[in-house]
Amino acid sequence: MNRDTGRKLNWRIADEMGLPWWQSWYVRGFENTLMDCVAEEDFYIELLDRMSRLTLDIIEECAGIPADAIMMGDDWGNQRGVFIGP
Repeated sequence: MNRDTGRKLNWRIADEMGLPWWQSWYVRGFENTLMDCVAEEDFYIELLDRMSRLTLDIIEECAGIPADAIMMGDDWGNQRGVFIGP
């Protein structure tokens, strides 16, 4: 509801749950994902490649739905800064 006009707003929003970083720690667990970045680099790169392809497929599917917006996000940090510094 628009507070100024009192008119009902009709918007459709598609929400894609996370991008490759978030998906990887959802699947592997947060600590395992951090360890994969260092100790299993080839495995982790392949995992991110697969997650990226999945994300691109989802984006292509979203193009065919009548949505006004597509929400996407990833989580690279917390209240104190990024998870992995440069």
